[in-house]
Amino acid sequence: MYITPLMPTMEQESNKEFIAKESKVINIIFGVFFLVLFLAAYSNVSFNSSAKNIAAIVGSIAVPAILFWANAAKKKPVFVINQNGLFYHKHLITNWDNFNSAYIDALPTRGHAPDQFVLIIYYCKLFF
Repeated sequence: MYITPLMPTMEQESNKEFIAKESKVINIIFGVFFLVLFLAAYSNVSFNSSAKNIAAIVGSIAVPAILFWANAAKKKPVFVINQNGLFYHKHLITNWDNFNSAYIDALPTRGHAPDQFVLIIYYCKLFF
């Protein structure tokens, strides 16, 4: 993780947002993969096959392809940090008055797997 040595003041950054979205490229790659897999499987199924086999192909291969393409087309943010607080899928997790602390931690991996990071957020939630 790279942190710039000259951090702007809160006054300069108060009107800006940090927005995290799903990767459009990854969704397109997986969508193309499942589409090619669907076309290959569908072309290998003979037309005398039962509807049960065709439904299994459509359900297990075509549906994920459609879902990945739909996610690639969406422009919805997953995580937003702004002056009002922290939001996950447009739902407020916490505002700044109830925020305590946060840090980024690495998940344990085996071998040479890619790094996976999680954001840990501590906050106070009052139940009235």
